[in-house]
Amino acid sequence: MAAATSLAHDLFGHVLMAGRPGERQEVAVARIAAVLVGSAAIAAAAFAGDLDVTSLLGLTLAVAASANLPAIVLGLLWRRLNGAGTVAGIYGGLATALTLVVFSPVVSGRVDPLTGASRSLLPRGVDFAWFPLENPALVSIPAGFLFAVAGTYLSRRRPDPESFAELSARATTGVGAA
Repeated sequence: MAAATSLAHDLFGHVLMAGRPGERQEVAVARIAAVLVGSAAIAAAAFAGDLDVTSLLGLTLAVAASANLPAIVLGLLWRRLNGAGTVAGIYGGLATALTLVVFSPVVSGRVDPLTGASRSLLPRGVDFAWFPLENPALVSIPAGFLFAVAGTYLSRRRPDPESFAELSARATTGVGAA
């Protein structure tokens, strides 16, 4: 529901319709998006039906943390972080996590030692896994922090300590948020 609403309201309403969608149009797009997103989720679930649910949940959280944690933590604690650093941290952490998942034993190469059956997404005999861990978080979260710091230092935009202090005060107290 969140994905369908986001597609209808943000992508359709603000990007494609320049902020002026009709209510009926937005509801119709939300319904279509709900069907598409639901169908994609069902197809993904059918494809990954034999995998351990806790393993998939761990991968989901690792990918989300790799993209979001560096931006949130550095945004709260590091005065120098700017927009370029935030974007670099989000996309760098996300790309690192997704790459490591694709080349992990979750996707290929994991075999059950008792039965010899494949415990990966791909069938037995397909093995291109070079990343040894099943969960990428140990590597991808620190990589997200490194991308954020590198993006900040490589950016031409200089930090604004006054903006940081104002935003920090608003986030902490709520004063001036209206």
